[in-house]
Amino acid sequence: MWLKAFTIGMFAMALFACRPSSAGTKAPTIYSRATVYFVPWEIVTGVGLAPNAVRDAARVTHSVHDDGEMQKLLAVLDLPALHAPPTNPGIQGDFRLMIDLVRADTGATESFAADRGKLVRIADGASRPIDDSFRKYFSSIK
Repeated sequence: MWLKAFTIGMFAMALFACRPSSAGTKAPTIYSRATVYFVPWEIVTGVGLAPNAVRDAARVTHSVHDDGEMQKLLAVLDLPALHAPPTNPGIQGDFRLMIDLVRADTGATESFAADRGKLVRIADGASRPIDDSFRKYFSSIK
């Protein structure tokens, strides 16, 4: 009986020891690239910019292809923190930031926009508040 338990225990230890280590590796992102369109936060416009107008009015356009830079961008965006929108919220605000993320698996584009106070997913209006560190991150992109 003890021999059987010992054998099973040794087998389990061997399997555990042979599994690939994940220490020091980052999970691959589900996005292959991003394009960031940015109108500086402090610029005053005569009319509030709609999300799609930010692409045309952008003073800064930045492409992200590097995995490390993509990880930083996703950390700043904190997409899991987006809250479900109220019923039929509409997308309203004076937007200054537009981000198009391209999924690695399907090639589909997911778009997000931010005004001075919130980040919004264009597809469904889910949003979250943003803070000074969020605004500073995008202000530093050249």
